[in-house]
Amino acid sequence: MEEKFSDYNTAQPQNTAEAQAVPLSPAAGEPVPVARCVSTEGHPPARITWLSHAGTMANTSQTTVVPGSLSGTATVISLLTLVPSSEVDGKIVTCRVEHESFKEPVLLPVTLAVSYPPEVSISGYDDNWYLGRGEATLTCNVRSNPEPTGYDWSTPTGPLPPSAVAQGARLLISTIDESINTTFICKVTNALGTRQAEETILVTEKPSREQSHIGISTQTIILLILGILALLALAGALFYFCQLRSSRPDRSHPSANGCVSYSTVNTQDNTSQEPQAKYTR
Repeated sequence: MEEKFSDYNTAQPQNTAEAQAVPLSPAAGEPVPVARCVSTEGHPPARITWLSHAGTMANTSQTTVVPGSLSGTATVISLLTLVPSSEVDGKIVTCRVEHESFKEPVLLPVTLAVSYPPEVSISGYDDNWYLGRGEATLTCNVRSNPEPTGYDWSTPTGPLPPSAVAQGARLLISTIDESINTTFICKVTNALGTRQAEETILVTEKPSREQSHIGISTQTIILLILGILALLALAGALFYFCQLRSSRPDRSHPSANGCVSYSTVNTQDNTSQEPQAKYTR
């Protein structure tokens, strides 16, 4: 006889959650299913919500309720949908299942594995590139899943300047000259497509004033430190010689104001007296 649950009975559901494989060619900017949570054979149907690692609701979800294999039960399927990006990849989300038969909600964590096209930026330019400056480097910073398969450096006019050499994610510049006064483009490709970033370089004749002031300030600080050390050394030497002189065994007595000493003076009358003359008659 088929078991049937009335409105007065409950059936505790079984719950599972897992990450979903994201297709390698999703439409740009469109949300796709990234995680799946299922609560099977429950009566009444379970309630499923998604939480992010911070405890807040995680974007959007698609929930479907289908009849269970047991009469009167239901299976609830919830798909979490997000736009693929580096902010989503590796993120931990939690499927929260609530049911009348649970004392507390069931929490099922899921680590997302999301494929997304390259996200590109360029670093290394400090707004102080001037004529004659030595070596400089631009770096093409990339986040992507799967990993990049190629880097391409160029300028709006096509080839790179003679003093610039591309080495994968880095652009090495041997010296700053007028040809570097341009916009550099880094294109990165992975299995999902190609993305690029640009950096415009403004070459000046001289270093910026801010950099010059920083150099002067540093030199001033060094000179002040050396001057203080010299004064301390001189004071230490004077103290040492005073101590050395005052510790010598002599009859001198140091004055209260310094290392000046005074010798005692013999006040006795040491003059010789002439012998008394003898007179004879």
